[in-house]
Amino acid sequence: VTFTSPWSGVDVVLYLSVSDDSQTCIPNWQCTSWSVCINNQQTRTCTDSNNCGTNDGKPLEIQGCSVLEVCDNLVSLYHLDGNAQDSSGNNDGTINGATYTALGRFSGAYDFDGIDDSINAGSDASIDNLLTFTWSAWIYPTSWGENNYGRILGKNTNSGYEKALFFYNSAGQQTIEASFFDESIRESRANPNSISLNQWQNVVATFDNTADRRFHIYINGVEVSYSMFPALTGIAFDDSSYNLIIGNRANADRTFDGLIDEVAIWGRVLSQTEIQNLYNSGSPITCGETSICGDVDTSENNIVEIGELISYISNWKQGEVLIGELIDAIGKWKNGC
Repeated sequence: VTFTSPWSGVDVVLYLSVSDDSQTCIPNWQCTSWSVCINNQQTRTCTDSNNCGTNDGKPLEIQGCSVLEVCDNLVSLYHLDGNAQDSSGNNDGTINGATYTALGRFSGAYDFDGIDDSINAGSDASIDNLLTFTWSAWIYPTSWGENNYGRILGKNTNSGYEKALFFYNSAGQQTIEASFFDESIRESRANPNSISLNQWQNVVATFDNTADRRFHIYINGVEVSYSMFPALTGIAFDDSSYNLIIGNRANADRTFDGLIDEVAIWGRVLSQTEIQNLYNSGSPITCGETSICGDVDTSENNIVEIGELISYISNWKQGEVLIGELIDAIGKWKNGC
């Protein structure tokens, strides 16, 4: 194309705006974690960070799931749903200051203040002198806890002898540690920055006195890398006279700061697959416990049938139902109960 200016010595400037309709928007889906498993269903929502769609660009995904059963040699199980009852029947706890919240990983949890809260689970024979065992807990820490050593659980004396799982934030390590005393301290410590604040994480510690005699630590189903990983060489101290404490230690100077939920202890080492399932299942541990479906009060309209649930999903996609209302409907959906 040739352009000629009618004025001598004057340049012609042409501005073109080109639109290429062949370039389509490619969605970039970002999905939340799967919800708790309720009535063999769990959900998650996904959003398109490229904003290619409208309301239909925020889908609700539903998948099947099943409750988690790892019942072999389970010696303590604390759902922490408004009490410190041990669902295994062995070792109920006493709540000291920790406050109940409905915002747990599975239903409720207990909130520890980082100052002086604890749950004292006593010293039943079922948890005394366990030398081969697994500990598991879901945690939502909001800081590193009292004195930067927030305690998740353990048994210890006031003089320091202990086996325990706790945070370690000396010199900005921001990590987790498990310790076991014989004649001296034996600590397995994860590499720095292994733990995150303000999000739910599943932490597991295993110890096998008949194998390598080391604490192994898992976060969200995966074994950590270690900055310290010694083996117990002597005879472990007798802990039968010391209480199991959740969220603190006997001295009451290592208070956890944040939420703790679903604490479990086994008298065996869980397999790697079982540990991964603790994180991936999306459900609390059940071992012969009554299904929630048996407790539904139909007179209070607490049941949502499948047709109603589908209607909720459709209305939510059209922006007519809030996400909280949809989650509540899923919780009330009675499917095959």
